[in-house]
Parts: sequence; C-alpha cells; structure tokens
Amino acid sequence: MRGPNDSEVWTRLIGRADMIAHSFNPKQAALVINSLARIHDKLDKDLMESFLLRFNRKFLPILIPHTSPLDMAQICHGLTIMGNIDNKLAVERVVLLVPQMDPTCVSMCAAALSSRKSRDLLQADRTRCLLKLVERVMEFSNTNEQTFAQILRACATVPGDLVIEKKVVELCRQSLIMFERMSMRSLCVCLNSLAKMKNVKGPVVNEILTIVADRAQRGDSAIVDGASLHQLAVLLRSLQKLDIKAIAPLVDETFVKYIKTRETCNVPPKTACILLSALVEVPGTEVMIATLLKSYEGPNIKFSPDELRAIDNALNKTVIGADLRKLLFLTMTSLNGDQMPL
Repeated sequence: MRGPNDSEVWTRLIGRADMIAHSFNPKQAALVINSLARIHDKLDKDLMESFLLRFNRKFLPILIPHTSPLDMAQICHGLTIMGNIDNKLAVERVVLLVPQMDPTCVSMCAAALSSRKSRDLLQADRTRCLLKLVERVMEFSNTNEQTFAQILRACATVPGDLVIEKKVVELCRQSLIMFERMSMRSLCVCLNSLAKMKNVKGPVVNEILTIVADRAQRGDSAIVDGASLHQLAVLLRSLQKLDIKAIAPLVDETFVKYIKTRETCNVPPKTACILLSALVEVPGTEVMIATLLKSYEGPNIKFSPDELRAIDNALNKTVIGADLRKLLFLTMTSLNGDQMPL
C-alpha cells in the first residue's frame, strides 16, 4: 500500500514537477518546495539535487521578483532546509519584502538564516537581512515567543557583530515581559542564543536572568514539570555562560535540584556533554558526574570525537579531575576505540 513515505511515489512526483516547473507561479513553487523539504531526507539524493539545481538556475530567478512575503518566506525556508538556494537573489527579495511580513513570515526567514546550510551567505548579506528582520519584529505590537526565539537564534549566527547585538539588546528590553511567561523550549533557545553573543551584556540581560531565576525558585510549572533533562542542562549552562555573579548560587542550587529529579543514567551523548559542562561549574556535584559517567560502562553508545573533547574539557575543571579522567578513559575509550582525542 502506497503512502506519503513511499519513495517511488515521490520519485514520480519529482519527475513530473521537473517537467512542469516552467509553468509554476510563485505560490505553486512555494508549496512544491515546502512539500519536498518535509521529506527530502527520504528521497533519492541525486534526483533531488538535479531538480533543485535546475529549479534554482532556470526558474527561481524568474519567480523571485513576483513573490509575495509568504511565498518568499516559504521558498527561502524550504530551499535552505534542502541546502540549495540562490542566496543573493533570495536575500535581496527578503530584504525588500520584510516591511510587509507578518510574524509567521519573519519566523520562517529567521529559521532559514539560522540553518547551518545557509552559513555560506556573505556576512554583509546576512547582517543586512537580520537587521531588517529584527527591526520588523520590534514593530509588532504583540510578538509571539516562537518568532522572538527564532530571531535570537538567527542573530547568534553572527556573534560579535556590534550592530546586530545592539539591536538584540533593544529588542530584549522591549520584550522583557515575554520572559515571565515563556515556555521552556523558547527559554532554552533565547538564553542559549544570548550566551553565544559576545556583546550582549548589561542591565537588560541582568533583568532577564533575574526573571528566569525567580521563576525557577518559585517552582514555575514550565520549568519544574514541563522541562526535560536536556532543556534543564541547556538552560543552566546558558545562565552560567552569561555569568551573572549575583544570582549564580541561586541558579546553581535551583537547577541542580530539578536535575536530580530526572533520570541521569544513559542519557544521549549530546545531553551528557551539556549536562557535564554545566555540573562541573557547580560545587558538590562530583557524585552526580561520576554516576553519569559510570552509566556508560555497559550500553553500546557512541560518542563522537567532538563530544569526547567537550567532556574532557569539562572534567579538567573539576577538583577531582584526575579520577574522573581515568573513569572517562575506562568507560569511553572502550566504546569509541581510536576516536578518543586525548
């Protein structure tokens, strides 16, 4: 029985789309590109690349000047997911259409800019586009948290850009109340993004972190009940990187208390790396760290070289680093063979 995941059906559809692509209007092109983006990882790679290459070179330049804000946002987002886009044309059109974009369109464009597959954009083009998007968000009377989080994530892809980061501070100042009700998912994205920026400091960030710490201390359900171990680890690590000394003890004590209520054995390698990096900054967590590492003695879980380096760097900061390093060798070298970077 054929269904939406049937590769043969999609192969035929792509073949047909390639034949009639010359007749697409912008709306039809946007719908086709977004449909393909949702299932691109299950399709024949050579077939997809052939279709996208022809679409980008022959048809996209004709369509872009006639796209609406929504069509352009969808095309930009879809092609970026598939890692194939005429960056210069798309950026020029996005910049032109930003003043007409609603939060949904802004969010899709920001998501496209924050994708690793769009990192080949020229720095000047990326900065110009991001500035327009941030300014547009500041014009909305009631920005939703998803759009806000996507904008911060995109801005974090150009760390150190003074112009962008100044705008981010202004946006955060304007949106402080949002942090009082923000979901855990959006909080993680926002604080992790702020932590990556080099010049986002000062009273506004202090206020944001005080709000988050207060929510955690009074047992906000979004943090206490709705947060996964991974989210707690990301949030704690982000707060630590932002380095607000006045609330550091409160943050460490509160979040470690919640982390202890979660199952910390055999967590995925990515979560383990973030969790260890956070825990080594907190006094008195050596037992938790040792327990976490020992849980990997049995399961056949592979850590990448980068993950092992991150764990090793974290362990170097602990007061019992030598013992934990030995444990690291015993438990992880056997799982990863020659991948151990030490």
